[in-house]
Amino acid sequence: MTNQQVHSAPRLLTPSRPTPADATKPAPPVIAATPDRHSVRTDLPVAFALAGDTLVILLSQALAFWLRFRSGWFAVDPAAATMFFLEYMRLIIVGTTLLLFTFAHLRVYYARNLINFHEAGTAILKGTAVWVFAFLAISLALDFQPPISRLFALLSYFGCVALLLPWRWAYSRILQQDGMIRHFRRRVLFVGWNRDADRMAEAISKDRHHLYEVVGCITSPTGVFQTQPPRQTNQLGDYPALREILERQKVDVVVLTDLRLVMEEVVSLANLCERQYVDFKVVPTYFPMAMTKLHLETISSVPILGALPVESENTLGRWLKTAQR
Repeated sequence: MTNQQVHSAPRLLTPSRPTPADATKPAPPVIAATPDRHSVRTDLPVAFALAGDTLVILLSQALAFWLRFRSGWFAVDPAAATMFFLEYMRLIIVGTTLLLFTFAHLRVYYARNLINFHEAGTAILKGTAVWVFAFLAISLALDFQPPISRLFALLSYFGCVALLLPWRWAYSRILQQDGMIRHFRRRVLFVGWNRDADRMAEAISKDRHHLYEVVGCITSPTGVFQTQPPRQTNQLGDYPALREILERQKVDVVVLTDLRLVMEEVVSLANLCERQYVDFKVVPTYFPMAMTKLHLETISSVPILGALPVESENTLGRWLKTAQR
């Protein structure tokens, strides 16, 4: 027996309860990566949203140009009186590109934000407010000729907000129709079952515009459920058949609910999900504390999940409590 055989990784799809240290563990099977099915389903609606936003932004800036230089509503410098629209096109293209990159950074083109107009609208308002100042700064720094008009930039801002919000509201309403929203729903599989799974499945079923669909559940590596799944929930099989179930049911999200697994089993499940392009989630009861106190921080550049600092670290709060005594 070689050292490589002794230290090879555990199998991904079989229960791996603690075994003697000298036991030989077989190498994991090779799992071919599968396409991200959810992304494929939402690529076309995202492309339509991007194309629509581009046209609306270009139209908004063209309208701003007309208002600023052709409408006669604002005083025009004699030197700019003969300015042609094509001379401003470079500024308009730069402004459009910059705003689209801003929206992308704010996740406006995430699939869920195509459906959720509130989140998309908030990001659009925030992005356009940042954009108008960045647009002015970049154009001045690059010394564009002709120079950008600050009134043109302000009119472009109001035009983008006034036209983008109604367009995205109408688009979100179209996508919320039953024939369209099903393409955005992510198929969820529970590994194990407990009260958290009950609450999550019930919340999904009550939300008319939810973006998730529970396809069923399977047993965890322990072989049993912590609580019995409801009758309307499909029990799709046992954990050793997980890879086949992921393929057959076209699962997008795996939610682990069993709290009794050893770390080796959790890591194996997470690795399988990564290879299958499936999101891996864990129920919050893995952390027996108030959920509002959980946060991600770093210790010497190493990310770590923990609770918020205790009150003794809050100097102001400690002083106020001392004064009240």
